[in-house]
Amino acid sequence: MLATLLKPLDIEKYNQQYKNLQVFYSNTFHDRHFILDRNIVYHCGSSLNHAGNKTFSINILEDELLKESLIANIKTLFI
Repeated sequence: MLATLLKPLDIEKYNQQYKNLQVFYSNTFHDRHFILDRNIVYHCGSSLNHAGNKTFSINILEDELLKESLIANIKTLFI
């Protein structure tokens, strides 16, 4: 689970310098999604706990309809 890697203190330290990171946790999604600039979406289907121990991939979502649907879904959950 990402929460084991990204602690509140990590987020706070990052935001002290860059002021642009928001992290949302939900049991609604199993996979991990990283959204940059509110329109670039990366998908990671595996846990990041042991990144580097096994091969996995992070893919950019290029399908506009899929990206818009995912972002809209996330907005209804958190905003």
